[in-house]
Amino acid sequence: MGGRDIFQSKLINTKWTKPENMGYPINTTANDNYFTLIADGTRGYFSSDRKGGRGAQDIYFLDMPADAANIPLTMIKGKIVNGETGKPMPTKMYVVDKDTRRTLSLFTIPIQ
Repeated sequence: MGGRDIFQSKLINTKWTKPENMGYPINTTANDNYFTLIADGTRGYFSSDRKGGRGAQDIYFLDMPADAANIPLTMIKGKIVNGETGKPMPTKMYVVDKDTRRTLSLFTIPIQ
């Protein structure tokens, strides 16, 4: 549609669907960028330089349709530091299914 558009892909039975353009009113002929969902999946935010805005890139939101608003999302933000020195430490984080206790993902965070 425009210079930059927002796409979606769904995880179905361990496989991702082909990315699809989310279309209007999310995407316009302008540059629509940086789509982010809130934690409960009910609202999305994005920036756009579409006509009618107040600046170069304005922030817009949309309420997700009911059939798409149950996306599980967890965001973890912070620093892991040595309690004695205050210096960053290499870290491993595991995502574990609370019902099956199966490890779903492992993230290794190196020292920056």
